[in-house]
Amino acid sequence: MSAIPTPPSPLPAELTGPLAALGMQRTHKRRHEFLFHMGDPVYDRFYAIDSGYWKCGTVSLDGEQDVIAFHGKGGYLGLDELHAERRSYSAVALSNSTVLEFPIGRVLQAAEQDEALRQQLQTLLLQEIGRQHRIAQIQRSTRARQKIAAFLLELASMESAGGPPVPYFRLPMSRTDIAAFLGLGDTTVSREFQHLTQSGGISVQGRWLSVLDASQLQREAGQ
Repeated sequence: MSAIPTPPSPLPAELTGPLAALGMQRTHKRRHEFLFHMGDPVYDRFYAIDSGYWKCGTVSLDGEQDVIAFHGKGGYLGLDELHAERRSYSAVALSNSTVLEFPIGRVLQAAEQDEALRQQLQTLLLQEIGRQHRIAQIQRSTRARQKIAAFLLELASMESAGGPPVPYFRLPMSRTDIAAFLGLGDTTVSREFQHLTQSGGISVQGRWLSVLDASQLQREAGQ
């Protein structure tokens, strides 16, 4: 296998310096460590993912777990709860991961005085809103195969993080987590993976996945 291209930083270089001056902190978490738990105070913080993958989810009173989102390099955690007092979900690392932590109050105050910073932040927010919209469309789909194909395309996009497409990548989440996120059964997910493999759309070895025919996945996803 050839080397996987290194995706770019989640933040433009011209933003990193100004945000660091406002109190940006780099936080490292090992696999299975939590960044925050459901019910934790928000503390006026949001996070940009510099490396790794995260799973966001909730736990009901009877202990049932629900996967509500996956986030990879270039994504954000906590942007949807900037005005909340407590976290409505938990975020756990699916791999050794690093996030950049920002004090949102100080960032917004600085953006009011700096037009370039404000425009950069608006661009980042619009990109994140667009990604969340694509994920919502995947979850609303009624066909299992369409959901799986669209989900794999989105994962490949997250893996490249705006750079060139990567030839292969490691699935950071289990198929059980994928099933929970897409509202499917474990058996259905395995069956659809098998179909996409046999039809030549993807190749799977353990958790390593190669997109062999992106156009086929796009057709299956209805794109």
